[in-house]
Amino acid sequence: MRWKNLSLSRMKSSTGKGKKKGGASAAESTEEHPSAMSDSTSGQQESTAEVEVNWEQKLKDSEYKYLQLYAEFDNFRKRTAKERQELIQTAAAPVFRAILPSLDNLERALKNMRDSGAREEDIKGIELIQQQLLRDLAERGLEAMDVVGQDFNPDEHEAITQVPGGPEMKNKIIDVLEKGYTIHGKIVRFARVVVGS
Repeated sequence: MRWKNLSLSRMKSSTGKGKKKGGASAAESTEEHPSAMSDSTSGQQESTAEVEVNWEQKLKDSEYKYLQLYAEFDNFRKRTAKERQELIQTAAAPVFRAILPSLDNLERALKNMRDSGAREEDIKGIELIQQQLLRDLAERGLEAMDVVGQDFNPDEHEAITQVPGGPEMKNKIIDVLEKGYTIHGKIVRFARVVVGS
């Protein structure tokens, strides 16, 4: 009998009444603690804000990488254009080097004609040919180096000999044995000079 009462009381506790109490207590707990629900909502908002911040940072990083890549490409384009221009300008350097000995010979022939007393008309004709040739070459960037009286520079001049001179002529170019030439500012042939010592 005692056991029956005990089992009945257990059954009552496990019936709907007990569930109602359990159900009510769960609802009451959510009503009593609304902050628990708001905490989960604010946590979701924070994670959404973090995701937005990450996307903004990624966008900034992408913009920076794009600008850096664009700047590198622009520098590459300018450098290749400059190299191409220099190549075009100096492409004729071997041809000019081949012509220079003929220019030297023409100048020597004119000097000999003047010294030997040749007719003035002949000298004038050769001078006109020389001037036209130099003018045509100058239009294509070839220029003679004017170095007499300047300081000797081993990067631009080739010293053939030294002659004694006064202190004001020390390390100065006294005479030019063979003219130097440049093409668009770059040396095609070094000037062969006599330097004072």
